[in-house]
Amino acid sequence: MFDKEKDERYIRMCGCPEVQGHRKEFKEGDILANYREEWEQVNADTQKAKRIFDSMVVFYGPITHVVARRLVVWLPRQSDIQDMLGYDFPFIARQFSAYVEDCMEPEKFGSVLKTQFTSMHEFWLGFYFLEAHKKVWDFGQWKHIQIWNAKKKEWEDAKPEEKKK
Repeated sequence: MFDKEKDERYIRMCGCPEVQGHRKEFKEGDILANYREEWEQVNADTQKAKRIFDSMVVFYGPITHVVARRLVVWLPRQSDIQDMLGYDFPFIARQFSAYVEDCMEPEKFGSVLKTQFTSMHEFWLGFYFLEAHKKVWDFGQWKHIQIWNAKKKEWEDAKPEEKKK
């Protein structure tokens, strides 16, 4: 599903509190990446750790030690990203449809997607950040959208709205 060489950018995009905070413990089928290429021994129940690591579909790097959580990045699938939003299906469908429309650029022979994302995982993650955090991927990091405050006569970070269901 994921390829380490191809998806290093996706790993960087996911290595932030807004994403990692959604996975309190690893579950069967989770995909993790060792983005720092560092390993260290930690005091933990080795059998429990072995069960966790045995249940993973993919893990980049050798599983020779119990790995500290801070050294790995959870890579959410599209369904995980949808769950992170917490929207019901009709609402998420409408919001995603509007997001796709905003990303389409009319061309002579149809439409072209005007986005910096290179995969559907990145595209859905971009949608999540825009909806939940009012952030966009810009030069290797998530940055707040800037909006003009007419009263203060200055640019300020956009604030996420309350979730609508």
